Amino acid sequence: MTLDELLDRAELGAVTAGDLDALDPDDPELLDAVFELDERHRYKDGGWSSVSLYDEDPCEVAVFALSAGAEIPLHDHPGMTVHQRVVRGAVELDAWDLVDPTDASRGARHVGRTVADVAAGTLTLHPTRANLHRVRALTDAVFVDVLTPPYGDGRRCSEWRVDEEPDAADIGRLVWVRTL
Repeated sequence: MTLDELLDRAELGAVTAGDLDALDPDDPELLDAVFELDERHRYKDGGWSSVSLYDEDPCEVAVFALSAGAEIPLHDHPGMTVHQRVVRGAVELDAWDLVDPTDASRGARHVGRTVADVAAGTLTLHPTRANLHRVRALTDAVFVDVLTPPYGDGRRCSEWRVDEEPDAADIGRLVWVRTL
């Protein structure tokens, strides 16, 4: 699938994880978008940057670039499903599930760490499953996100802090988290 075809599907409100899996990482339109992002990224502090390619109801399609070792901090996508596909390099996704999003103590269970590269296919983060997550670039990396629904209507991303970092083997371990 080309980037143009993916954006056409976004406009129809029909983008699936399978569509993102079918996205050709060597598609010329995608490579142009990545090149444009790389040019912006070169002059940006913070190790990561993004550009939105489509942002209308019912979804947003964005491309992210991360320098090796850079991290998008722990954050959420409230009430949203996110399909993520690496198209260059490799990233590590570290995820948690909030035990009870309405509880002020904010306990979360560590879901685990996943390494994703071009061959890994699409990762899906659900509104209540692995929605609290951070992304760290193992190499220079680029990935495409499809967020459903898009931001808007009072929906905004929050950054979080984990009080005690779990080891990679601590799957299911309860940790305490709080918004920044």
